Amino acid sequence: MLKTTIAAAVALLGVVSTANAMSFARVATGELCESSMPSVAANRGPCVVIHMTGQIMSGDMAKLGAWLDTLPASDRVIAFSLDSPGGVLGEALQMADMIARIPAKTELFDNTTCASACFWLFAAGRYREMSSRARLGVHSVSDALGAEMPGGTITVARMAHQFGVPDQIIGKMVATPPDQITWLTIADLKAMPVEVIGPRASR
Repeated sequence: MLKTTIAAAVALLGVVSTANAMSFARVATGELCESSMPSVAANRGPCVVIHMTGQIMSGDMAKLGAWLDTLPASDRVIAFSLDSPGGVLGEALQMADMIARIPAKTELFDNTTCASACFWLFAAGRYREMSSRARLGVHSVSDALGAEMPGGTITVARMAHQFGVPDQIIGKMVATPPDQITWLTIADLKAMPVEVIGPRASR
């Protein structure tokens, strides 16, 4: 059902950008986790966090998938760390689906921002955690020229429930013009739910 909804949203929102600005980095935590690859000896491997930074552009879903395929087979991806102002929403929804299917935690460290389309990557986490010094923001859907798309916002709002996004955040998303950002409050984050922790530097 989620895949069907995402496909409909991508078709509605379209893809307009041709650049690939988001970058990815692998960071091993130094711990061992159960591997997702049964063929790996002892079924254990490095716990790995993937850092995703920069604007989300057309082609980033394919870029992420190809990049993940280059990781050692023993890696166990346990979290995605985000720092992005947003970007192409249709692309972000497909990347969010990939994160949800892994499944993995999503996290925001000190002095990072996850806004606009990036919100969906964060919402896709099995668990969500953010520093008290990070920011998470939402707004309504716009077209390629920045004009508001009521139909797109409604479609995305319906999908939000499937990621566990509460009505109070959906309401802020719908009410915020595309050229503005509403930063979510502690009350919003607790309702999502998001675990807000004290200052925390990147891994």
